[in-house]
Amino acid sequence: MNIEVLNPFEDTIIVYDQEDVLQQAGIGLDQEGECQITMTFNDGKAVAVEDEHLTMVYPTIEEVRKSEQMQSEIIAYTGRDDINQFDVALKYGKLQYL
Repeated sequence: MNIEVLNPFEDTIIVYDQEDVLQQAGIGLDQEGECQITMTFNDGKAVAVEDEHLTMVYPTIEEVRKSEQMQSEIIAYTGRDDINQFDVALKYGKLQYL
């Protein structure tokens, strides 16, 4: 298994269970109850491309390296053996609107 921080990169994440924060940001859910947000993913924090006040926080790669439980949960969630900051955000990401 490879656990690493990739250079900050932009990708789209689907959010479906954080409607209160999305409402603060003026973003609604689609018909399936989901919202796609393009963010720049760093180690432990992502920032929305269209609104820098919308961020997502999640454990750092170092925290994941120290926790076999987190590693197992991320692998089970993503279906991949390699783990990077996007994978951590998928499993543990929490939106904030600051």
